[in-house]
Amino acid sequence: MNLLASGLPSHATTTPLSLLVMLTLISVVPLVLISCTSFVRIIVVLSLVRSAIGASALPPNSVLTALALVLTFAVMTPTARQIGRDAIEPYARGTLRPSQAA
Repeated sequence: MNLLASGLPSHATTTPLSLLVMLTLISVVPLVLISCTSFVRIIVVLSLVRSAIGASALPPNSVLTALALVLTFAVMTPTARQIGRDAIEPYARGTLRPSQAA
């Protein structure tokens, strides 16, 4: 008898399929978040502005990326609130079917 599995509740053990789904989500979610938000547009504009002023190395790419992430968060906050209000909260209460929440 496996002592580790016997000490855990049945819902705490993972099946290979649920592990595969979890790893897939972990790898795909960042791609979806970056490609479906304004991050790409903001980083392109900031890079063009940096080139336009003639500074090829200042500010560094890491600073531009951090600034683009902050601006993306600021721009996408109202959208995230609306998604939470219109889809996530009704689904959590059980008043919305999964097909409607998607």
